[in-house]
Amino acid sequence: MRNIKIGELKKHIELFDKANVPLMIYGTFGIGKSDIVRSSAKDKAEKYPERTYIDWMASSDEVKLDALKNPSKYFALIDIRLSQMEPSDIRGIPNIFNTQELPCLQTIPWSWVMYITRPDACGTLFLDEINLAAPQIAASAYQIINDRVISDRHISPGVNIVAAGNTTRDTDIVYDMPNPLKDRFAELEVAFDSQAWLNEWAPQHCHPMIYSFCTFKESWIHHLSENDSDKHVTPRGIERASKIINMFAKDSKGLEITPFLFDAIAGCVGNGWTVQFKAYLSVYQNLDFTKILANPESVADNSLYDTEKRYAIIGGCTERILSVLKDKKLSADEKNKKLVQLITVIVYLPSNLFVLAWKQIKAQNKVKEVLEIITKNKDCFKLLQDRHAAVLNKIVQ
Repeated sequence: MRNIKIGELKKHIELFDKANVPLMIYGTFGIGKSDIVRSSAKDKAEKYPERTYIDWMASSDEVKLDALKNPSKYFALIDIRLSQMEPSDIRGIPNIFNTQELPCLQTIPWSWVMYITRPDACGTLFLDEINLAAPQIAASAYQIINDRVISDRHISPGVNIVAAGNTTRDTDIVYDMPNPLKDRFAELEVAFDSQAWLNEWAPQHCHPMIYSFCTFKESWIHHLSENDSDKHVTPRGIERASKIINMFAKDSKGLEITPFLFDAIAGCVGNGWTVQFKAYLSVYQNLDFTKILANPESVADNSLYDTEKRYAIIGGCTERILSVLKDKKLSADEKNKKLVQLITVIVYLPSNLFVLAWKQIKAQNKVKEVLEIITKNKDCFKLLQDRHAAVLNKIVQ
């Protein structure tokens, strides 16, 4: 089986979709396979501006009913977890048909089945956890993939089919799919790519201090416990930890890892990761940030700030920048002053760290606002050009 990096997966999904070939994706748990399939579906929906993107399982009954009546108005992601299904969940509910002349049974399909079998339907049918499902379910899925038929109805040509599952190395309850079913798929196994995750996914989904920590200690992004004594660390768990931290603190300077919060974070990523992160956060909290803001050029001094401290500074500055940008209580002058101070600090850091802050600013759609503030301050703008001219064109895109 062909192995690819997970950062390349979206391009392959698009290619197989255009070729009308169903794709089966294998990969270890928690690395973002499902997220990339969903993201790919959204990207495809954008190519149909006349259609509204909907996640079928999260949509209201009113939206679903309108989509059934007017399928040409929508692009739907149908995300089905096959491991949680019974065979009847795919076939539908039996109902008596033609009771007077030739009584027989016919199934009443589920709403998502009705949608994808409408002639004008358009979307992505995502069969997740397919090899965790019982063999009877896999047999039902075979007809969907093989014949593009479900509940005696043909799936619309506008609906592409993608399936995903774990590898046999991940769990003992993975069922090996029958060879005839495999033969109907193109099959790819994806390997986790920490750089792709840091560049494309983490800036939008991680708290700045967690993002800088993961960049500093890249080996802790996907870290599997050797004896299962501690929770495995995965990108999915790290994103959950970020949500917990966002609930507990508005800025990282005030974030204290109390025993209660330690337990909550460890529940997401395990004890080992949490101990490492707590130590990293203490590095930032022990910095004299008032002094740094007053003397931003000092962060360029190798004798004062080592690599770990600089990563902690970029995480803290980024969190503060995003906080200031969201603060509606500040006047325009107050906001500009605070932002120029913080941006000046990160400009004095090496380019690889400066870019980290910019990625998170970009992920929050604040690029235009920050650029306007920088260009209005001649000293700050000149400093940026002098120190980061090589990466300036890339970061403003």
